[in-house]
Amino acid sequence: MFRLSKTTTYVLVALLVVFAAIIGYLIYNRSSKDQYGQVVAPGADGSMPEGLQAMPSSEPTAGNLPLQTLMLFHAHWCGHCKTLMGPQGAWNMVKQALHDTKITVKEIESADPNMAKYGIRGFPTIRFYPNGCSEGSNFVEYHGDRSVQSLINFAKSGGKVSA
Repeated sequence: MFRLSKTTTYVLVALLVVFAAIIGYLIYNRSSKDQYGQVVAPGADGSMPEGLQAMPSSEPTAGNLPLQTLMLFHAHWCGHCKTLMGPQGAWNMVKQALHDTKITVKEIESADPNMAKYGIRGFPTIRFYPNGCSEGSNFVEYHGDRSVQSLINFAKSGGKVSA
C-alpha cells in the first residue's frame, strides 16, 4: 500500500484548499446578480439566464444609482419583509406602477456587503433617494403604512408624502 508522510499530506490538503478557492473566485467573477442581488452563475455553455447580463463582481448591488430611487432594505428572515415582497405584496405592485417613470425601484438584502454603509437598523426600511442612491446621499425615510397607494404617493412626491 502507498503511504504519504504527514508533511506531504498537509501540503496536498493545502493545495486542494487553494485550488478550491481559485475555482470559487473564477466562478463568482463569471456570475451576475438577479433583481434581488443574489448571485446567478452562468450555464454550462457560458450563457446567462434570460434577462440577465454579466456584470463585474466589483459593481455594488445597490450603489451609485443615477436616478431618483425608491429603495427597500429587507432581510430574508423578516416576516414583514416577506409579506411586503411576496407574490401579492405591495412592493411588487409598486414596482409595476413605477416601471415607466423616472423613479428606479430597488431592493437590497441584509446579507449584501454594501448594507452596512446605509446604517439600517430595522427591516423593512424604505427610503427615497432624490439624487440617486450612493454612500452619503440625502434620503427621506418612509414611515407611513405599507399600502400600494401610499408607497406610490411617497415616491412620486419625491419623498414628501409619508402617510
